[in-house]
Amino acid sequence: MEKEYNVFHLEDNPVFINIMKTLLKKINLNIKYEFVHTSDDAFNYLSKKKPDLMFVDLMLEDEYNPEPGIKFIKEAYQLYNNLPMVVLTGNLDSGLKTKLHKFIVHYESKTFNPPIFKEKICNLLTKISK
Repeated sequence: MEKEYNVFHLEDNPVFINIMKTLLKKINLNIKYEFVHTSDDAFNYLSKKKPDLMFVDLMLEDEYNPEPGIKFIKEAYQLYNNLPMVVLTGNLDSGLKTKLHKFIVHYESKTFNPPIFKEKICNLLTKISK
């Protein structure tokens, strides 16, 4: 039986959730994709399930303020320190990437190249699940 990968996404933009749904369907892996729109809902989800990989939008609630996403990542890391998280952001900032490197497995712009991003997701999922 093929392994099912559970992918969870904290994202407040419904358009980007639809993009991710479409992209993940095109990956040649059995991926179950779930999402929430708020940090509170994400913590509620994580208290019940542990995904194989989690995507986190840094710019929650306020597109110019990464603090809600950073706060979530740091708290989730403290509570679930083996949780592999990928930052997805519209604003690639090397300072933020450096600040978050110990909490995350990857940092990616939302303007990613879909074929390359799909390959990165496959590599992360297969590497993490070993």
